[in-house]
Amino acid sequence: MIELIKNVVQLAQSIQSQDILLAQTPAIPQHVGAFIQNVAPEAQDDIDATNKFISAYRQAKSSIDTAIAAWRGGSDEARTQALNQLQGLSTFVQSATSANTKVFQDLSSFKQAFSADEEQLGGVLNQINAQISAIQAGIQDQQNTLAQEKATLALISVNPITYWIYEGASLLTTSQTLEQAIILANTQMNAYAQTYYNLQHASAITQQLSSSVQSLINSSQNLSNSTSIIGGQITQLVDTVMNASATNEEAVVFQAYWATFDGQVNDLDVFINS
Repeated sequence: MIELIKNVVQLAQSIQSQDILLAQTPAIPQHVGAFIQNVAPEAQDDIDATNKFISAYRQAKSSIDTAIAAWRGGSDEARTQALNQLQGLSTFVQSATSANTKVFQDLSSFKQAFSADEEQLGGVLNQINAQISAIQAGIQDQQNTLAQEKATLALISVNPITYWIYEGASLLTTSQTLEQAIILANTQMNAYAQTYYNLQHASAITQQLSSSVQSLINSSQNLSNSTSIIGGQITQLVDTVMNASATNEEAVVFQAYWATFDGQVNDLDVFINS
């Protein structure tokens, strides 16, 4: 999950470097900037809070294992020691769970806003593409007209008198005007085409970010589920110890729960630190 967060931040930073987006769809760099400033650090804080719990668990595990062994030997004091350790771990899990929930909500809110931004970007691309098509059609019409006028000029220029008496001079002027108009239209079309190309490139990055954010949302949901399960397991462990007596049988039951809990924490460690 750590690598996924890094990847999302890199994509967000890449989007911020696309000047074309600031010019055409300013909401995108604005929302991405807020993501980098606020949501990404929250996601890292979420990882840190979960790692604090895992670290606290690693530190407490050996002493709890020792307490379980003494509990199985009939020591009620050892049972109380295990209870105190578990209640301390419960506080870390609650902090991690709260961080999980906040990050999931903020990621979901960003994704919703960013999806609307993507739709806007798609509309801008369609609009520019339509403008390019319209200019191309206009150029084609102007080129056809120019070709016809040049053909007419070629015919009437055979007779110089007829050429000047009739429409030769006017056609020549019109042809020159058309040629200039075609040059200007091509320049305009090339500018639109460059804008369209740049926006397409930026759009590809926004699509990558959108996909990666969705993956991060899914991971955040899985993390939230995992910490909720672990929180429930700690509650079960605390209740078991609190209501137990210093007997071997109850210590054995607790030890089985404890082994399952250890597996859940190990899985959580692998998940968030990969």
